[in-house]
Amino acid sequence: MRKKLDKFLIVDTDSAIYACCFITVKKEIFARLGDKMVFHGTNKNVYNKWYKEQTPVDQACLEYIEELTQLPFSQAKKAMDGWLFDLTKLAGCDRRVLMLTKGGNCFRTHLATMKKYKGNRDNLVKPPYYQELRDYLTSELKAPVYHKWEADDVACMSMTKCNADPSKYAILAAIDKDLEQQEGRHVNPNKKKEGVYVVTKLEGLKSFYKQMLMGDVADNIPGLPRVGAKSKHVVNLMECGTELECFALVWKAYQKAYGDYLTVVPWWWDDTKMTKPKDDSEPVPVYFDPDYHDFALAELKRERFPAKTIKYSVEDVFYENADLLHMLRTPTDQYFAPVLAKNKLGFKVREAYPEGVAIAMLGKDKK
Repeated sequence: MRKKLDKFLIVDTDSAIYACCFITVKKEIFARLGDKMVFHGTNKNVYNKWYKEQTPVDQACLEYIEELTQLPFSQAKKAMDGWLFDLTKLAGCDRRVLMLTKGGNCFRTHLATMKKYKGNRDNLVKPPYYQELRDYLTSELKAPVYHKWEADDVACMSMTKCNADPSKYAILAAIDKDLEQQEGRHVNPNKKKEGVYVVTKLEGLKSFYKQMLMGDVADNIPGLPRVGAKSKHVVNLMECGTELECFALVWKAYQKAYGDYLTVVPWWWDDTKMTKPKDDSEPVPVYFDPDYHDFALAELKRERFPAKTIKYSVEDVFYENADLLHMLRTPTDQYFAPVLAKNKLGFKVREAYPEGVAIAMLGKDKK
């Protein structure tokens, strides 16, 4: 009798933490007209629709009131437990493996030069119970925390190993669109009606190249100017039949958008993008140190790259975006364009990362 495969769910919990924390803030909206309460609800869009239906005189006299109520931490914990239970049941899995990023930095922070990686989150306030829910995941649910890689990288590495082992049956669960790059079985809490669906290798590649065109606003990674989900480039990309066709389309779009060179002021010359160390006596961190401070890293970069502008070839722009957007399949993985040595596209074939960088990407702490 054939042995039943052990089905397990690989879960990227990073995005789920935010969703489960935000639901603990209960918002109520009121509108008063004189002494009379004329509206009560929780949805601002519903209020806006109702507001437009009122007479101009009433609109001018309305008093808008918004009240926020903080629910207890038990609600965030309950939401996380429910989210994990529903996903595991939907996927039909026996067990689950949770992935969690330390947060604050990873190898991409050191690779990003044109814009600070996730620099648009510098002043972002964490939701209530953010740390408490992380502590619950690590202490109670035994979620490992990864320092050098992000949770979605580790999830893709795990899926890659499972896909190569016929004795393993794994399903990837995530909200993050980055993970649509990964070949294999998926389940998405935002697409519950689809159940378990399969992403083919070509579909995963198209997701990657689509991000190369559009960039990633959430992570502060620039794509091409004025390229959206319905643009001609993206529509044509979806019709490509091979990886080489996908690459050729995107590479030509980069050439047209940026020309031969692009001159950029790197992020470490922008003082608003740095955070000074809490203690001036703290040492300047070494390259890829997991506990660096932005200020110290910027000082290090200024010493290595003293010019306030850097002239990038279009290939350099392409490679930097690819390095930031490409999900790792192995601990020292990197993106290579699918071109031959004598390619007609005129694309500069890259070399592998230097050994020191590759070793540093492994991190000190595998936990």
